[in-house]
Amino acid sequence: GGIWKSTDGGATFTSLAATVPASFGSAWTYVNSLAVDPVNPDHIYAGTYGGLYISTNGGTTWAKNTSAGVTGVCRNVKVSANGQNVYAHVGTRYSRSTDAGVVFTNMSGTNGFPGSGGIARIVFGIAPTDNNYVYAIVVNNGSGGNLTGIYRSTNAGNSWDTLVYGGGTYFWPTCIEYGGAPRCQGLYDLALAVSPSDKNTLFFGAMQHLYRWQPATGPRQVSNSNWDVPDRKQWYTHSDMHDIVFHPSNANDIFVVGDGGMYESKNINETDPWDVVWTDRNRNYITTQFYGMDAGKDGDVAGGTQDNSTNYIDFTGNTAKTAMNGIYGGDGG
Repeated sequence: GGIWKSTDGGATFTSLAATVPASFGSAWTYVNSLAVDPVNPDHIYAGTYGGLYISTNGGTTWAKNTSAGVTGVCRNVKVSANGQNVYAHVGTRYSRSTDAGVVFTNMSGTNGFPGSGGIARIVFGIAPTDNNYVYAIVVNNGSGGNLTGIYRSTNAGNSWDTLVYGGGTYFWPTCIEYGGAPRCQGLYDLALAVSPSDKNTLFFGAMQHLYRWQPATGPRQVSNSNWDVPDRKQWYTHSDMHDIVFHPSNANDIFVVGDGGMYESKNINETDPWDVVWTDRNRNYITTQFYGMDAGKDGDVAGGTQDNSTNYIDFTGNTAKTAMNGIYGGDGG
């Protein structure tokens, strides 16, 4: 629990004393979201199990925001490039501040944004090139997190247009089909980011696949999370996506992180989505959780992992820390 901070570029981390959980179930037991004011890096927002907390001194001390209606678990918080507009999902509401986090106002159910009854989770994204362009992907409690919709505001959250409608028959970005019905995980895995070079280009993902939305095309798939598609191996990203991050100096270089680690594409803006290429960036982490493994008399080894398939080393050229995935996907054992 709590927050850890590095001041040496990630080489070492120190626990922030004020965020150490007092007990399991206290405010800092879970930290769901962090956002740093781009104008003032000492001004930090934390979405926690106990609500929305704000620090003005780099994390040394924290104060809970007590604006009317800002109660409950805070799942997501984002800050605009000018530091003034802050968007947060707290409880079952969309709350917004226009004064750098001093006062938040409940904006749910107004001007095109879903009401509290349709909100179980929200992820916001703000265009780096235009503070007025804000996106939100919203899921409800149906089937474990079905899509309510994807929305865009062009006036800093005052009003919203629906870009993608939820509840459809053929497009389930937060679900898979299971027995003819949606089986969803939007409450668990949900990610969204706006292109740093184009305020009208949005990327989002969840249980399977990454999608790119643009006004002329709508949502188009730009990765594939089905591991057993032999002619599209270069298009593969692991399912269960949790975040999307762009390289700070290259808008064509994108990273997707999730249950299967990290994947990178250096040509995400290709006009034809089929031309996008992804690379696995998971070597040498030594973090994979194995449930079981066995070795053969000739040195070949197989092991089943949590959510990262059954891995196999055939002992005919593999290095000590590589393996061939493909015996079976999903959870191994």
